[in-house]
Amino acid sequence: MNSKYKLYVDEILKTWQEKLREGAFKLINKYGYPDEASASKLIWYNNGDWKRTIAHRDAITYLLSNNQSNFLEQTFDYMHSLDEMKIDNENIYVNSTNKEITIFGEKEEVNLISLNILLEKDKESYKSKSQKVL
Repeated sequence: MNSKYKLYVDEILKTWQEKLREGAFKLINKYGYPDEASASKLIWYNNGDWKRTIAHRDAITYLLSNNQSNFLEQTFDYMHSLDEMKIDNENIYVNSTNKEITIFGEKEEVNLISLNILLEKDKESYKSKSQKVL
């Protein structure tokens, strides 16, 4: 990655709110500079467990969720049937066509916990259905 691109990303982040800028730099420290950058978002592909990670300049704030500012969008490939998956969380979206689960959150650690809970629920549901068939 060339130094001009790094300077470009650093200049973009100077315009972001402090909390969101700090979150973006945590991602840069962990995954390196993003694959794509614009004034409104930074995008990494195939980073860690994620298919895609997007850090947004403009956080979505849910008043019902303790004023949580969700600036981090992380997508995970999931090859099981997503049509039947019941989601009772406003921060999680299932795209059955692309077989993706996307989680919006404030921190990657929280997104991973949400993903693991969701996958565990799906695993339990699958076991229950399998036992009924037998």
